[in-house]
Amino acid sequence: MARFAGRNPPRLVTIYNGVNTSVFNPAIDPAPFRKRFRLEGKTAILYVGRLESHKGVHYLLQSMPEVCSQIPGAVLVLCGEGKQRQRLLEMSKFLHLERNVIFAGFVAHEMLPSYFAGADMCVMPSTYEGFGIAVLEGMSSGKPVVASNVGGIPEMIDHGRNGLLISPKNSSEIANAICLLHSDTALSRKLASEARLTALDRFTWDRIAGQTLDMYREILL
Repeated sequence: MARFAGRNPPRLVTIYNGVNTSVFNPAIDPAPFRKRFRLEGKTAILYVGRLESHKGVHYLLQSMPEVCSQIPGAVLVLCGEGKQRQRLLEMSKFLHLERNVIFAGFVAHEMLPSYFAGADMCVMPSTYEGFGIAVLEGMSSGKPVVASNVGGIPEMIDHGRNGLLISPKNSSEIANAICLLHSDTALSRKLASEARLTALDRFTWDRIAGQTLDMYREILL
């Protein structure tokens, strides 16, 4: 944008997208989601997004054999539809992951808070991402999030403080991050707590509306 505007330094102000922190919150009952997919006693890993190549879901699937070898009760729940669905189905069969991967299909937005509530962690392995609303929804839900260090994601996640950043297109890093969150419960709780605080501090719609109004006032003055 700075190059396009041709100004140095550029007169740019960033106002982020936001999340409804009342809707996506840690107080939601996790039981309905876990009962629906028979996840009692399992480690539920949640992906929310389109099943498209740039979302990197195939890298997440490729990480699952290693994850399952270290976490026998690991189950990956994929929420979304897209052009890659059939390829991903075939890949899960090839990797013998039929019992460890659930294709949940399209999930209505009003149902998503309960899905986040029932998950143990969220993984967003995009190879490209403008911002990543699902990352923010996971953070607001008080879940530890693993996400690719691309696009606007590192403007939400401070690695090791409120989430974990991994290199894009790297199944080994995805597996290591998932297994770390499973084995280090203190770290997982810390990241989840800080993620929720980040959402409340920086990404509420009230805050974003205020920033927008302030910007209009500055322009008008």
